[in-house]
Amino acid sequence: IRAKTERELPSDVLAKETEALVALGLIPPAYDATAGMFEMIGTSIAGFYEPADKTMYLAADLKPAERDETLAHELVHALQDQHYDLGPMFEYRADDDERAAAGHAVAEGDATSAMFDVSRGDVMGVDEDRFASAARDSMEAMAPDVPAVLRASLMSAYIDGFAFVQGLRRRGGFAAVDAAWRALPTTT
Repeated sequence: IRAKTERELPSDVLAKETEALVALGLIPPAYDATAGMFEMIGTSIAGFYEPADKTMYLAADLKPAERDETLAHELVHALQDQHYDLGPMFEYRADDDERAAAGHAVAEGDATSAMFDVSRGDVMGVDEDRFASAARDSMEAMAPDVPAVLRASLMSAYIDGFAFVQGLRRRGGFAAVDAAWRALPTTT
C-alpha cells in the first residue's frame, strides 16, 4: 500500500495536506500525518483489491468469520472493477479530491453493504448509526495515538458510503445502487 501510494500520488500532496491540517489546528505541528495514516492502515486492513493488476489481497492471519467478510467485501470491489473500471476513478487528479472521495464512498458503501448481506444474511437490519459508532470505536482502539481527524478521514468512505448505499437500497434496491454507479455523485 505504501509503494502504491508513493507510485500514484505526487510526493508534495501529502505534505500539503499535513500543512493544512496543522494550520487548521487539527493535528500538532510535529505530527507526521503520513506515518499516522500508514499506521492506521497497517493495523486495520484485512484485505484490499488492486484494480491495476486485478488482484485481491487478504491478510493471512484472519479468523474464519473475518476472512469471509473481507473476501465478500473485496470480491464486490472486483465486480465493481469489471463493470465500472475502478482504476481511472481513483487516479489522483489535482483539484478533484471531492469527486474521487464521492466515488470512493460509493465503492466502499456498496462493498460494505454486500459484505453485511453475506455475513448477516440481511443487511437491512444493520443500523447505520450503530455501524458508524462501532467502526469509529474500533479504529480509535486500533490507533489511539492517531489524531481523530485522520481516523475520520480513513473511515468516512465506509461509514458515509454505507449510509448512502443503504438509503439507495431502501428506496430502489440494487437497481438504485447500479444507477448511482452509472452517474456517480460528484460530492460527498
